[in-house]
Amino acid sequence: MATAIFMPKQGMSMTEGVLVNWLVEEGDNVEANQPIMEIETDKISMEAEAPASGKILSLLTKPGETVPVLSTMGWIGEEGEVIPEKSDSSDIQKDTDEKQDQDQDQTSAESTDNEFINLEKTYTLATPYAKYLANTENLNIDDISKSLGAKQIFSNDVFRYAKENKIEATPVAVNIAEINNIDLKEVAKTITGKIRKQDVLDFIDCKNKREDAQQLPDTIISEDDEIIPINNMRRVIGQRMSQSSREIPAVTQVTIVDVTELLTLRRKINDEMTDDIHFTINDFIMKSVIKTSMEFPGSRSSIIETDSGEMFRISANVNLGVAVGMESGLLVPVIHNANKLSLTELSARMKEIIQKINHSKLLPDDMSGQTITVTNLGAFGIDVFTPIINQPDSLIVGIGAVYDKLYLDDNNNLEKRNEMKISLTYDHRILDGLNAAKFSLRLKQLLESPLNLLV
Repeated sequence: MATAIFMPKQGMSMTEGVLVNWLVEEGDNVEANQPIMEIETDKISMEAEAPASGKILSLLTKPGETVPVLSTMGWIGEEGEVIPEKSDSSDIQKDTDEKQDQDQDQTSAESTDNEFINLEKTYTLATPYAKYLANTENLNIDDISKSLGAKQIFSNDVFRYAKENKIEATPVAVNIAEINNIDLKEVAKTITGKIRKQDVLDFIDCKNKREDAQQLPDTIISEDDEIIPINNMRRVIGQRMSQSSREIPAVTQVTIVDVTELLTLRRKINDEMTDDIHFTINDFIMKSVIKTSMEFPGSRSSIIETDSGEMFRISANVNLGVAVGMESGLLVPVIHNANKLSLTELSARMKEIIQKINHSKLLPDDMSGQTITVTNLGAFGIDVFTPIINQPDSLIVGIGAVYDKLYLDDNNNLEKRNEMKISLTYDHRILDGLNAAKFSLRLKQLLESPLNLLV
């Protein structure tokens, strides 16, 4: 039997993906777990593997198309094997319904068809699992049938009807919707689960953008202009950066750090290490940020929404996000529980992440859960910049270039020192200027006394 090639679901938040490129052609023989396509999610680009061994019978999706998760994109099987006519995600849901029905009541499997036939004149046809879900949600199967215009109801129909007709929202979300005259039923159509503050804000933002777009004059495009499609990654980056700038009262402060001793220590350590271990300046910077963050709970804090309103959440550990720029966009892989790693382990972990990025092996889980982020533009000669906070973090640390500076020592002799500037952007809802200044001061102390980073 032919095996379907699906858009894989990589991470709980993934709902769709973009096919970047097929790595195989129809007629090719493939092995199970062999990379067969490149896909792009809202966070990363990666390779997806073949679900089975066999011949590529059909490739249904074209590069550039956006595909919902678990939707069929092609088929693998034996040569000459017949491909099923239906190949969309509804088949998967139907199979799920049948499996759930069997799990709930194996003994009723033989009588299911008779039940449908006998009740056809007076009742809507529905799978036992769909009925179970409807009863759990206090929904009427006949109402679902009339609303959706479906003669037979499956579990996905119940989920769809419940999402459109049963509204659950937090008090903060309800309040924002009332103030802005927003119908929560419209918001519910754009998400799954309970409506929260951010869902309403996103809905308002999209609504405003549509209204603004209608007011903008037509763009004049000449024949010589080049039109380039915005890829999924760039679109998401734009959305998140815009959201962060709108919602966060951000303040940036700059600190000058003398890294002369740090550079000397790094050079001595690398000279004595094997070829397998080589520390970068960024390794020491990451370690100093981690140690500082463990001393300042506010730097590990974020604002979360609960049924009782907004609250502060303080993470027990430091999950360090590290901004990595590429030609195609920006990635922020996360080193989880970074406070439990030594400098050597931290350096090794970062090298592993870079390898994953280079080979498109980074998964969505590798890019989630950060508590604080570091971004370094020093290698490009940038001294100072104003980094945008990577929500839901309370701050982001921007690293500038190392430069030489001449000073007079106590004997009025010229002395060359190495300095760099650190730009700290923080969320003023969570941190005040005093606490942010103390954070910057402690970070400066650690970088200027780097032996403390080895402990």
